[in-house]
Amino acid sequence: MKTLNHVMQWARHHASSTLMAVDSVALLVLMLLITHYFSFLSLPFMNSGGYILLTIVACLLLYSLFSLGFYATKPPLNLTKSLIYIILISFLVAAFLSVLSFVEFTSGVFLFKAWISMNIALSLVFINRCLFKSILFPISIMKRRILVLGTGRKAKELCNEIQKSDSKLLKSNIIEVVGYLQQRGERNFMPPGDIIYLDNDSNILDYAKLHNIDEVVVAVDDRRNGFPLKELLACRLSGIDVCELQLFYERYLGQVRLNIMEPSWLVFSQGFKPSERYQLQQLILNRLVVLLLTFVYSPLLISVLLYIKLFGAKGQSWLKTESFVGCKAEKIDVYAFNLDADSFLYQLLIRWGALNFPRLFNVWSGTLNLVGPKLLRIDEKISAEYVHDYFSERYTVKPGLVSWSETCVYNESLTPEEMLYYDLFYVKNKSIDLDVRILKRFVHYFNGLHKGHNKLMWIFKRKPS
Repeated sequence: MKTLNHVMQWARHHASSTLMAVDSVALLVLMLLITHYFSFLSLPFMNSGGYILLTIVACLLLYSLFSLGFYATKPPLNLTKSLIYIILISFLVAAFLSVLSFVEFTSGVFLFKAWISMNIALSLVFINRCLFKSILFPISIMKRRILVLGTGRKAKELCNEIQKSDSKLLKSNIIEVVGYLQQRGERNFMPPGDIIYLDNDSNILDYAKLHNIDEVVVAVDDRRNGFPLKELLACRLSGIDVCELQLFYERYLGQVRLNIMEPSWLVFSQGFKPSERYQLQQLILNRLVVLLLTFVYSPLLISVLLYIKLFGAKGQSWLKTESFVGCKAEKIDVYAFNLDADSFLYQLLIRWGALNFPRLFNVWSGTLNLVGPKLLRIDEKISAEYVHDYFSERYTVKPGLVSWSETCVYNESLTPEEMLYYDLFYVKNKSIDLDVRILKRFVHYFNGLHKGHNKLMWIFKRKPS
């Protein structure tokens, strides 16, 4: 058992080096073997110097991957970005080989086959990364170990949030809470089994080094009573991260917790910056997705139009408008199917998950975004504004057909205050990357891959809110 623990600790501390060593051997050996297989050695260029060239190219590939953060472990690089980096490097190396072949007057056969061998080697690197993540990550080698300082009300609230089954962001970020360290003079609200007690001769830094702590989260209720400032500073100087509780919620749970936030934090923290570049990217994304979904659902739209034409009242329009709250808290009209709630087609649209499909026309016209804060009715806005003074800040951007809160908490009702936590996170950190991430989570639910849900497009399926 001790040997296994030593192996686990060694793999944890040297995971990046191990992966890089495996990739370097794979790149060099595979490129040499493929080169020999494609009979490169028959070319005049591929003499003894050809092996040196392949070694240099392999080293350049490794250096490029390392510079792009391909071997970062805290936090680990996700597979999507890894694939993008590999494709980018593939084209860069192709350009390099093109110039080299032109200078050396080498035939185009060498360029093509060398590029093929390099791509095969990079594919093996990506497969190695996938295996590395699927095998090592689940056994907690690569998890970021968190030590929470405090056992009071804030720590208890954090513990409850972590234990929720819907804290999917926590799992995706791959962290592990080691325990809750008791602060002198603080009242305990945590279960005795989760509390960590330090001896008089020990300090936070010694415990952190002994248990391989990566980050200390400060969740102390009252900092006026013996706050360990010097010990936390020693942790920072030793390479252990120290962060505020608010930053932890934002980084790992996707929330801006107003109940623990200092009012000045919203002013001095990063975010809340409008960007013309992001607005252009969001407009292009909205239009592309609307065109795609309209094409996919075109038979459904034609069926609804024919149903209303044949069975509806004379002169009945196939669309109607409903009042909602838009950007800057202004009233907007949102499109909906003009159907009776008791009709067969209305129930069928709910079953097919296309009841709220006409809202895509609002996305095209610009009154809604594809991704944004949750869309609220007028009466919901009036009742929710009494929750918190910062509720109006969510109206600084257009509401969305898909919201961050709805993809974080699957098909469950949130209180207005909890919804505001997620919406403010989106307003603060809005970017095209976050929009794509939300859409990916939405597609995840669409395919029924999360928790075995088999409902198609539940955001479209729900009745109009």
